[in-house]
Amino acid sequence: MHTGMDAVRRYALPNPAPASHRFHLKPPDPIRVRRVTVQPANGQPGGGDEVIFDEQAPAGTCYHRDTLPDGV
Repeated sequence: MHTGMDAVRRYALPNPAPASHRFHLKPPDPIRVRRVTVQPANGQPGGGDEVIFDEQAPAGTCYHRDTLPDGV
């Protein structure tokens, strides 16, 4: 995703304000995760790929974070 509004649409976020932070994750092996497609909700189309950790993500899973431009 390129903008905060892209995130709102793809992840069907409940807050219509643009998302501002993006987190890059790389969990260590082995860790149990589920990959799902976000369903439409909150007046947004969804369709984004989401990873759900079945248990808490271990320390160090987030290796980079950045700020998204608002977008349109």
